Amino acid sequence: MALFGLMFVTTEHASADPSDVYFACASCHGEDGRGEPAKGAPNLTGLSARYVRQQLERYAAGSRGGPNDDAWAQQMALLAPLYTRDSETLDAVAERVAALPWAASPDLTTGDATLGESAWQPCAVCHGKDGEGNEMLDAPRLAGMSAWYLTRRYRHFESATPTDPASATMAASARGNALDDAALAAIAAYLRGKIPEAP
Repeated sequence: MALFGLMFVTTEHASADPSDVYFACASCHGEDGRGEPAKGAPNLTGLSARYVRQQLERYAAGSRGGPNDDAWAQQMALLAPLYTRDSETLDAVAERVAALPWAASPDLTTGDATLGESAWQPCAVCHGKDGEGNEMLDAPRLAGMSAWYLTRRYRHFESATPTDPASATMAASARGNALDDAALAAIAAYLRGKIPEAP
């Protein structure tokens, strides 16, 4: 029952077609995948199918969304088994998310993009010069990500003890490169200008 309630926590942004594998995702992340700050749902656009598949598997296995993670991640961990129950479903939702056109997150936070470019440089080693991500390093696309989500995840990594290699690397980086909220907002402002134009 709890799972059912989470799935349909809202329908205002749900995909119009209930048979669409993205139907439940849209209820929080939006039909366009740009995310919903009020629901703690980040931007999904620009993520690779491999990354989406990997993160859903981690949520289902409990390496993300465990008792030491935030409430939003724990909610996602409850939903993940819907998508990882078989490889066909997992592949379908991963490919569906990967096909979403790149777009910037809705974000009311303002930051200095010039300062953000400087603060971003250590992050670019893994996530790419323009925040495009690096699949070989399991580093996701961050271009167009909102400041609230960057801040939330960065603060989590500062105190987290993840077990998978990519997250462990990120946790070590966050602890070694302290960034305040203003710096993270500046980085987000810089990355908002890095969304590629639609073809």
